[in-house]
Amino acid sequence: MSYYNSNSSMTLYLGVILGKGLFLDQNHIIIYYSFVMTKLAVIKTGGKQYIVKEGDTLVIEKLGLDVGTHVDFNEVLFTDHDGDVKVGMPLLDSVVVGAKVVGQGRLKKINVVKFKRKVRYRRNIGHRQAYSKVLIQTIS
Repeated sequence: MSYYNSNSSMTLYLGVILGKGLFLDQNHIIIYYSFVMTKLAVIKTGGKQYIVKEGDTLVIEKLGLDVGTHVDFNEVLFTDHDGDVKVGMPLLDSVVVGAKVVGQGRLKKINVVKFKRKVRYRRNIGHRQAYSKVLIQTIS
């Protein structure tokens, strides 16, 4: 992270961001910083894990639901609410993430090409993955 000083045409290095919440300043001192605290959760759906917070829009594997319906994700692995961290082993029982389906569709086409040389074997198959777009409303 650097800032440009227009007066002296030189770059002033204030420090380096090491990761989420850690900052290394000029004197090599690690400082913990935090911004506005939000509710975070890690949910599992469609064989994948997603880090979500309230108000996020998420593209996940297709759910068999209509647009506008409410869905609850019960497989919650981790929550963080203002520093109150809960880690499930493997799941948290009392936590539910509520969401609303806001859209459905199919992703861009990918081409699956199979080729074997010297035997005249060529296959070209396309695939479009179906998805659902959900809006995370509550983490409770």
